[in-house]
Amino acid sequence: ALGNGLTFPAAPDPKKNGLGQAYAGDDNHTLTAGLRLRHDFDGNWQGEVGVLRQIADRESTGVTNTFTDRAGRYTTTTSSSTASRFTINSYMANLNGEVDTGSIHHQIATGIRGFVWKNMNPLHGATSTLGSASLERPSRFERPDYPDFSNRYHSATATQHAFLLSDNLQFSPQWSLLLAGSESLLSSASYAKTGVRSSESSNSGFSGSASLVYKPVDPLTLYLTWADSLQQGDAAPSGASNAGAILAPYRSKQTEVGAKLAVNRLLLTAALFEIKRPFAYTNGSGDYAVDGEQRNCGVELMADGDVMQGVHLYGGMTWLDPRLFDTGSRATQGKQVVGLARYTASLFAAWDLPGLSGADLHGGARYVGRRATDNANSGWVSGYTTFDAGAAYQTRLMNTATTFRLDVTNLTNRHYWTNIVPGGLNGYSGAGYASASLGAPRQVQLSMQLDF
Repeated sequence: ALGNGLTFPAAPDPKKNGLGQAYAGDDNHTLTAGLRLRHDFDGNWQGEVGVLRQIADRESTGVTNTFTDRAGRYTTTTSSSTASRFTINSYMANLNGEVDTGSIHHQIATGIRGFVWKNMNPLHGATSTLGSASLERPSRFERPDYPDFSNRYHSATATQHAFLLSDNLQFSPQWSLLLAGSESLLSSASYAKTGVRSSESSNSGFSGSASLVYKPVDPLTLYLTWADSLQQGDAAPSGASNAGAILAPYRSKQTEVGAKLAVNRLLLTAALFEIKRPFAYTNGSGDYAVDGEQRNCGVELMADGDVMQGVHLYGGMTWLDPRLFDTGSRATQGKQVVGLARYTASLFAAWDLPGLSGADLHGGARYVGRRATDNANSGWVSGYTTFDAGAAYQTRLMNTATTFRLDVTNLTNRHYWTNIVPGGLNGYSGAGYASASLGAPRQVQLSMQLDF
């Protein structure tokens, strides 16, 4: 993480001893139980209902190295205050079928769904300083006295219930219109360690979308989509003064125009889009709060399929212009959003080896452009490119479908910064400015998969 006014130095080797602490990290246990029932009423109308219960217990003891100067010196802290249990109860019910009204064919879907999400935090969770070191001379520190993570308090609850209806109207083989809407009821509440409710919010609203689709010729599809959505707000991360609190619901708006072209066994897609949504981050006062609007304008190109016999291609590129507006500050007005690159691209290819049935060679490359590390764009992290390669062989062992794989990721062992965010994610214990993670080094993995 960064101290105030600092920028990230060149990324060190993530395998260097002392950059992390052996006892730190996450010890997670998740129990998920669900039941879903489907019924076909008459071959045309189908229904389904489902319920799910999830309990996620987490012992988060991550450490954060916060730079204190431009020479790579840092202070190491650890946090045990992030949520140690999530419980989620959710449900859903759907009914869908098809009807005709005159010359218009309708594909109708309706349903309800919702959840109750509760957060529990360690009662005695805290942030503590382990010591100081530098990138040149990392240090190992003694394990602190972490709290009992099962001794926790109820810190927040969020609920959402939605009623949905959609209709795909097919006017002709060339024209169709998809209309979808939902009415959502949202609420959130935060609680202090004493059990007293410290904040609450509730909202209800309509979310809608419409997609107009036109097929001038069979392999080409053109579409125009608009959406206005209400969604639950983010939870304040560890390190914020209101950690664990759930913000009021967000409303986001999106417009997209695009095309899809099928050429033999290759699908090509292109999309131009704009998305607007509230922007939340940990501000200078230490509070995680909404302060401004994020607008993402971009172009996305994708390709997926066989470019020739035995050669499969998957990849694409995105040009993105993510900007902040209505921040109330000249320093941040119109600036690029922290951690988001303007250019990203990836390409993956697989070649079926001739003469050796079931065997293939595959490889790929991924590029991410430079990213801002503060809302005023005074600091940047350089872009990076990584390469992967591997091989796979499908056969049968004891009459069981078996696949052997050998994969090498980050082939050139590139050192780079990734996951850059304003403030920090769960387990963060820095000073409230931008944080980042070290990209994974070169890794080799050999696996065998059996399909019974």
